[in-house]
Amino acid sequence: AQTGKDVLVLERRHVVGGAAVSEEIVKGFTFSRASYLAGLLRPSIIEDLKLKNYGLEFIMRSTSSFTPTLINDPLYNGKSLLLGADEQKNYESIQQFSLADADSYAAYEQMLTNVRELVVPGIENPLPDLPPKRKSDFLYTYKILTGMIKSLNAETVRDTTKLFLSPASQVLNEWFESEILKTTLACDSVIGSMISTDQVGSAYVLLHHVMGEIEGNKGSWAYVKGGMGSISNSIAASAKDLGVDIECNASVKEILLSSDARRVTGVRLQDESVIESDF
Repeated sequence: AQTGKDVLVLERRHVVGGAAVSEEIVKGFTFSRASYLAGLLRPSIIEDLKLKNYGLEFIMRSTSSFTPTLINDPLYNGKSLLLGADEQKNYESIQQFSLADADSYAAYEQMLTNVRELVVPGIENPLPDLPPKRKSDFLYTYKILTGMIKSLNAETVRDTTKLFLSPASQVLNEWFESEILKTTLACDSVIGSMISTDQVGSAYVLLHHVMGEIEGNKGSWAYVKGGMGSISNSIAASAKDLGVDIECNASVKEILLSSDARRVTGVRLQDESVIESDF
């Protein structure tokens, strides 16, 4: 739309947002129906679309996890593990279960941060083709690699490889001894991934959960005022001001192609109406 194109967004449901929607499930109460926390929406997108001007507001959370135990548990005696943004409180909470783990936790968090800083430059940009073929390729490769080299060292490369190619259980077992801490941290390796902590790839999901950034706080997650639908609504409002048309209750039945199948010419909706495109 910003380049002068006529843009039409077709939404199957009555409300925009996909998984990031806020809807009234119980009368008088609005809920985030699917996605429930914000953290991976890139700051550059928020800035480019000026989403703060369209009502987007984050509510930072002080607690990231709470793991209780049974009062009559013979091992833990009702103690609970509470983790959040305060390093000293994290240390004191973990210390209840293992002094060694309390000593290791900050280093574990730093390890994830180091890997994050190595990987982040490639998030918003396509990775460069190697070897570069044109002058523009060399310049682009230099730009991307310069951002990565600042965080490049043998230890971080090793940790990155391990996170990408190992199961979460292996990584957590190498760092910690207490089952309650490992179990709590392991939750981040299975949420949304539908895999076991013993499967290769699950350790990457541990990294995935620190890839975001909220209000300048790297690796943080936050609630959204009004629920996750407020993100979608702010994007929609920004888009409309840029000239984008959004049509709800418009379910696409078929994507139409040119005779040589090399170009999209439009879409056919469920009601058999056709919307053509000359893009």
